[in-house]
Amino acid sequence: MKNLFLFLMALVMTSSIAFAATQSNTPYAKGKYYGEKIVQLGLEGDEEAITKLGTSCGNYIDANIETEEQLVKFREGFEAGIRKVCNDYGLGEEFADILMEELTKAILSELGL
Repeated sequence: MKNLFLFLMALVMTSSIAFAATQSNTPYAKGKYYGEKIVQLGLEGDEEAITKLGTSCGNYIDANIETEEQLVKFREGFEAGIRKVCNDYGLGEEFADILMEELTKAILSELGL
């Protein structure tokens, strides 16, 4: 009985970890990560890290975004990440709007769109 219980617990933990890993690799989750990170690095003034992050973001988009729906989800996550950090630091919605607009222009320019 104890072995069965341990087996079931291991099964539940494995499926929970697999689900969490899948969720963190969705276009929305990756967009949110990049949005949060770029604002944090901007506040720190680390231009070199921002450049590296931009390259990483572009590489992610090139390698993983295949449909318009995925691109929309990535952008929604990116905006959510920006808004989260702006709210965390008390920068306000207007600042988040301006930042989102400028970053979107920069990303589209880099992608040649």
